[in-house]
Amino acid sequence: MMLRPAMAAIVLIASASFSSVAYAKGFLFDIHAANCAVSAADASDCEAAKLKGKKDYANALKGDYQAQRNTAYCLYTGCRGYRMDKAAACAWRIVIIASGHPKVDPSDTSNLTLCERQLSPAEMTAATGAAHTLFRRIYKRNLPSL
Repeated sequence: MMLRPAMAAIVLIASASFSSVAYAKGFLFDIHAANCAVSAADASDCEAAKLKGKKDYANALKGDYQAQRNTAYCLYTGCRGYRMDKAAACAWRIVIIASGHPKVDPSDTSNLTLCERQLSPAEMTAATGAAHTLFRRIYKRNLPSL
């Protein structure tokens, strides 16, 4: 099947926008880790924050609701040693809502809406693809329709 030029461009942009397509391979925290500050005090605080981010990420992959929220937030804002990646943040927001966790509330939906507004259609397509991969990895089933 031949893709029309416009569709081929969208597919190419979507795959390029998730250059850390290690999402499909496991999406390790270190791919997004930022460098710590230079001063000793700042570096110590930064290292402690990065350790918290790594723990949150590990727990997020185990299905921990709050750790998933923390991971999404830090990908969105760049906290705890994460490099900002709004597409990855949106992928996590999709996973959170689709999880059906009893603590999912309207703020989760609002966070996803905010996320979606920040992305181009191609980036949102890539984020949705990453959400499918993450959801399957965490919950061992396909992402349900939202």
